[in-house]
Amino acid sequence: AEESITFTVVFRDNHKFEEIHKKKEEEKNNEAITANNLGKYKKGKNLGTFRVTGYCPCRACSGRYGRHTSTGAIAKANHTVAADNRVLKAGTWIIINNKLYRVEDVGGAVKGKKIDIFVNTHPETFTLGFDYANVYLAVRK
Repeated sequence: AEESITFTVVFRDNHKFEEIHKKKEEEKNNEAITANNLGKYKKGKNLGTFRVTGYCPCRACSGRYGRHTSTGAIAKANHTVAADNRVLKAGTWIIINNKLYRVEDVGGAVKGKKIDIFVNTHPETFTLGFDYANVYLAVRK
């Protein structure tokens, strides 16, 4: 049974988007693994509170790189994050809001305790907004 979800986005940076319609099934496919299903991982050390934002493959967010990350990986929505390599090294698995992510990218604006979560479309970046969250090192069970 397909069910549509409709929500309104609060806009910034002079971008104009009306509404976003998402199918629940698509959302499930793009979600990061939740805490109830972290697979081989569990929460480890609390790395502190980070500023969490979103980025996408558009030119405004990723310039000419699109989905190509600094590690050579192809960015995947709700899996790939960009972080400052002085704070979190590439390849590190982390947990934010009970979701598992992997550090696979860096960014010009990603300095210190800031993390950018990769999403598929620019309007989705607005749903993340600017938030602060505790970040945990993901460790094998």
